[in-house]
Amino acid sequence: MKEHSARGAGVAILLVFAAFLIFNIWNGLTEKINYIEASSVTVEELVSLDTVFVRDQIVIRGNTDNIEYLVQNGDKVAANQAVCIYFRSDDALDNYRKLVEIQKEIAAIEAVDAMISSGTDSVKLDGLVYTYLGDILTNADSGRLAQVSDTYDSLRQVIVARDSGLYSKDIFADKLSELKNREAVYDSLVDRDSETVVSPCSGYFFSSTDGYEDTLNSDCLTDISAEVIAGEIHTDTDGQNIIGTVVDSFYWHLVAPLEDSMLYDFRGKSSLKLYFPELLSNNSQFAVESITKSSEGKHYLVLKSTVMIPEYLSTRFQPVDIVLNTYTGIKVPIEALHQKDGKWGVYCLEGASAKFKPANIIYQTDSYYLLEMAENASKGLYIYDKIILGGKDFEVK
Repeated sequence: MKEHSARGAGVAILLVFAAFLIFNIWNGLTEKINYIEASSVTVEELVSLDTVFVRDQIVIRGNTDNIEYLVQNGDKVAANQAVCIYFRSDDALDNYRKLVEIQKEIAAIEAVDAMISSGTDSVKLDGLVYTYLGDILTNADSGRLAQVSDTYDSLRQVIVARDSGLYSKDIFADKLSELKNREAVYDSLVDRDSETVVSPCSGYFFSSTDGYEDTLNSDCLTDISAEVIAGEIHTDTDGQNIIGTVVDSFYWHLVAPLEDSMLYDFRGKSSLKLYFPELLSNNSQFAVESITKSSEGKHYLVLKSTVMIPEYLSTRFQPVDIVLNTYTGIKVPIEALHQKDGKWGVYCLEGASAKFKPANIIYQTDSYYLLEMAENASKGLYIYDKIILGGKDFEVK
């Protein structure tokens, strides 16, 4: 019995020892060579600057009590187009809002006739209800309030059309007649107690002002003042009865102060790609208009854009990341780079051997290098090469 126990213990010890050997052999094999697969990456070299939006805007002044805007922020308007209505009393404003609701009901009922005449059935109308509800949620999440209002009106029309089967044609016609009579009454009341405010020029309307319209405009680019560009000269807009502003040109400028050491980075560039990390998620392309030196001896980068979106036309001071250069190559960690026979390159694993592949350094940071990629694997460093980061027990070719 003791002999069997001793034999069993010996077998157990042998198994443990064998497992230990296998583990160490495997660990040794895996630790011998540490490598990464070469892949092509594109890197952008960025410089961060503080920028100022410079644009021409005309201020619209008038009575700001009891007004109702007819256009949304960022809407393109024509000269003499109505942008808002001023009401002489609270009752007049209330009558206007009732008039708008009546007109929406009339539009909904008239749309019903068109839908029924075109053969739209209840199944199609149900589908439109779900579609419009989805559009309203999407636009609301994106902050597109004007589209929410328009889609709501369409939804309202569809719901009226869907329920129109509950009414006879005569009742339907009577309802439309009643609404048009009420519309005429409220229209007369509103017309008597209101004034329409129009845009003085064509451009893009905004119902707000920042007080820089008189200083940060195209005139300031003739001889840029550090005080003006820094926003130190500002007009107090409180109590000025400002209804809104109209951006009256179809281009605008972005200005950034430059240190003398940065001038070389921008020389010879006709356009630049920019990122606005606090304003937009996507990038934008800008034309380089000039690198100018003011009478104060300071240098400024002046960029130009014709992209007329509300985000650009309603902001004034923004940090920006400018792409100076774009590089494409093989990204390798610092520890993978070696020098052999006066050439820089990396060792690549080929079977059990390491082959040195020289490559030009095209870009570098504190943590990695970007190396030039060859035409194919036989001519030098190429994608899928196994770049050795470290290890032991391999033959160097």
